[in-house]
Parts: sequence; structure tokens; C-alpha cells
Amino acid sequence: MEQKYWYRLLTHFYDKNYFANGLTLPYIIGSKVITEPNNQVQTIKEFFEEVKNENVYLSVLKCCGIGELVFSLSNKSDFEIYGGFENIVDIDGLFDNFKNINDFSNYLQEKYGDIISQEKFSRNHFGKWERFTADIDLSRLSEL
Repeated sequence: MEQKYWYRLLTHFYDKNYFANGLTLPYIIGSKVITEPNNQVQTIKEFFEEVKNENVYLSVLKCCGIGELVFSLSNKSDFEIYGGFENIVDIDGLFDNFKNINDFSNYLQEKYGDIISQEKFSRNHFGKWERFTADIDLSRLSEL
């Protein structure tokens, strides 16, 4: 079975040390524009439903470097250590009040929905969201 675009992305970027803590949700979802240009970008809800259906653990934490939530692949062992809900590992304990992926995706839709709909997927060094940088983002995404 073919791996999902987000799984390939997170695995490749981790293996190449392209991130310290993970990738933002807009970056993950927006990467599909580059990696699978003939397919539509997923909604946040569709993304998390797919993650859940694939039985993949994702960790979430707030990255101090960019001040945003970032996601990376995780595992059951991390879930047992840090806790979370369903297959989301809550590293920082920021989401203790969430009980399921549906509530979590609704929260993230509030937080990132407009950014994604404006096709601003990458947070630059000035704290602004933009599409993708040609020199770094597009170069790295083209490796997939």
C-alpha cells in the first residue's frame, strides 16, 4: 500500500534533520500541493481522520523556535509516557481538555483554517505565513 503524502513528508524531513520538533499543520497539509499536485488539499478534519484510520501516532507540541504547534510521527510508547487522546501524543500537556480527534481538529480549524485557505503554508523567519519559500521549502519538498 502506498504511503500517505504526510507520512512520507514527516518521515523524510525527520530522516534529513529538516526540523527540530516537527512541522506545522499548514505546512503538512499544504505540502500536498507540491507532492501531489493533481489532488486536492485535505481539510484539517480529513487529515486527522486519515491519521486515525492509518493507526499512526502523531505528537504535538508548541515549538519555542517558531511559537507554533508542530507535529511529528510518534509511537505508542510516547503515548504511554506523555498521554494524549486517541492517537495524538500531547507532549506539552496543552490539550488535556480534549477527549477526541474531532474536538482537536475543530480547535485546529479555528486556529489554522484561514491560513490554509489562503494557501499560506510556511511560517517565515519574521513570523509571517507565506506560501512556500523557493530556496528551502520547495527544494526540500521536491525531494519527495
